[in-house]
Amino acid sequence: MIDEQAASELTRNKEPWLTGDCEWTPLLTRKAVTSLALKLNKPILMLTDKDYNNNGLNDLIVQYGSAYELNIKEFNAIRDTITGWPGGKPGAELPNHPERSTPERKRALIFSPHPDDDIISMGGTFIRLHEQGHDVHVAYQTSGNIAVTDEFVLRFIDFAVGFEGMFDIDRSKSSQILENAKAFIGSKKPSQKDTPRSAPLRG
Repeated sequence: MIDEQAASELTRNKEPWLTGDCEWTPLLTRKAVTSLALKLNKPILMLTDKDYNNNGLNDLIVQYGSAYELNIKEFNAIRDTITGWPGGKPGAELPNHPERSTPERKRALIFSPHPDDDIISMGGTFIRLHEQGHDVHVAYQTSGNIAVTDEFVLRFIDFAVGFEGMFDIDRSKSSQILENAKAFIGSKKPSQKDTPRSAPLRG
């Protein structure tokens, strides 16, 4: 037995068509076509019968009749996964759309491994879902409290204190926060969690 991820680069997993006969499921077919396109650095629609035959994929050519037919099928299938309506388009009959059109308004839950991963990885989709009226929530899978160094926190609090001083804003509260943070961080032990009062400073 072997872990699936650990074995992901083995030929029998990465390109099983090179090790023997395959059961050509839709998922495996798409994997083979996209892998070939990436390997040859060619668009899917430019792949030829020769490309398939020279890379152990002649079974697909036999099954589909020609590279042209296979390329068109896979190109269209991938194209249909791209949409400006990630939650479905209300009132539209789009049988190949990746998401159903009804119900029109959905509750979406985005799992983010770390704070900001949701914005970095799918910010456009996030915004579009919100703009189109869906009820969008994010589940952060870690607090993110160790992503910012203690020195970085102190630097920003110090900046806030200085900023308030420059513009004649009462900085007694921010100065006290800075002193409390310095005292806490000065006595903080390795891997110790932030106090409830200091945690929001890392937001």
